[in-house]
Amino acid sequence: MSAAGAVELLGTPTSPYVRRVRVFARAVGLPLTLTDTRTPEGQARLLALAPIGKVPTAVLPGGELRWDSRAICRALVARHGFGALRADGDAEALDQLLLVIDGALDAGINAFYLRQGDPGAAGHPYVLKQHVRMGATLGWVARRVDAAGRLDGQEGLGAAEVALGTALGWMRFRGTFPVAEHPGLLALSDAFEAHPLAVGTGPADPLA
Repeated sequence: MSAAGAVELLGTPTSPYVRRVRVFARAVGLPLTLTDTRTPEGQARLLALAPIGKVPTAVLPGGELRWDSRAICRALVARHGFGALRADGDAEALDQLLLVIDGALDAGINAFYLRQGDPGAAGHPYVLKQHVRMGATLGWVARRVDAAGRLDGQEGLGAAEVALGTALGWMRFRGTFPVAEHPGLLALSDAFEAHPLAVGTGPADPLA
């Protein structure tokens, strides 16, 4: 349960989508209470609150529910502004970019968990298709990132950089994509991991 004025965030420390919300909450200065859904108690609370059983799920101050990282982050910005993040002007262009980044991430997650469940699935056509999709989408994104790690030439940390940084961090942690082979993506990932808003929120860090 969340303290007054705080967001209760349900999820796991390894989820890149949970991490995205944690970074946004830090940026707007909003405290979080974190419910670990790996525990039986956390899983029961998740299923009681979210009909799709998806993480992250958030209980906002006042009891309002949000069931998706993009919806949660939009709600935080609507209530508190962008805070320490760069304000994004073109909402439609941002949505298109987030769609591509999340498509790459979802493909990587699908392939990873299929292989976890069945090590022999690595050569399955569906798994191979996920890797092709991840490579194609991240290749498209990589062409928009310069050698200094600037996405579309922009300085600072905005919603797109948070989405891409958390996605790349998960891919490096799980070994699902050769980030080091793409200098711009590697530079962006390294800069994100060193940013004060991201430090301590990584997939290997405790959920606190």
